[in-house]
Amino acid sequence: EEEEELKRRALTSPYPGQLPSPYPGQLPSPYPGQLPVQLPNPYPQTNQQQKQMSELDTLVKSGLQKACDLSSTSVFDKKKYPWIVSIGTNSEKHVKTGVLIHPRWVLTVQDYMNISLKNYIVKIGGVNLDNNSEFAIHSVINDVIHPDNRIQLLQLNTDVVGIKPIKINTQNTIKSPAIEIGWGTLSGSSKTFTLHEMNMPILNSEICKVVFKERFNDNINMCGGYIE
Repeated sequence: EEEEELKRRALTSPYPGQLPSPYPGQLPSPYPGQLPVQLPNPYPQTNQQQKQMSELDTLVKSGLQKACDLSSTSVFDKKKYPWIVSIGTNSEKHVKTGVLIHPRWVLTVQDYMNISLKNYIVKIGGVNLDNNSEFAIHSVINDVIHPDNRIQLLQLNTDVVGIKPIKINTQNTIKSPAIEIGWGTLSGSSKTFTLHEMNMPILNSEICKVVFKERFNDNINMCGGYIE
């Protein structure tokens, strides 16, 4: 009978002479007849983190990539986004995008190219940067840079006439999807000088924190797209 019992154990246990663990993923106890050894998790997750990861998993499985088309399309109607601004120089047709928020002020992102303000060329009111006749062209005489964020205000040399500035969202709410607009390099292709637009789903800030960790500050950041 003892011999039969040893054979049975050898067939059912990866560790001959020991009883198999009734808990998959745990090591069997080195002491027969005692509960198996449970290895501690070196990276325990809080309930909040587990909930966030569950939300991420749900996003992936829900097909968010299919639900929101992230492919960009060209904009041909100049009246669709009249307040959109292209900021360039004599040597660079387009450096960055901005928006007209006042007849003489443009809101944009601060760049690190050390471009002198007098070299900026601001184009407003068109869609094709290869055709200057579409645009009202202005120069920059002053700027204001936010001390904490990469936000820059550019003061134009004269008022923009005939174009209504964009209305600033003063509410702490963002409807999804947002619309991303601008010129520049498209994914997998060369730089385009025709205005493009793209729907961008806005993700919950708690999900953004999980993805970007300490790089994400929900007081000044937002994130969008889909989880790969």
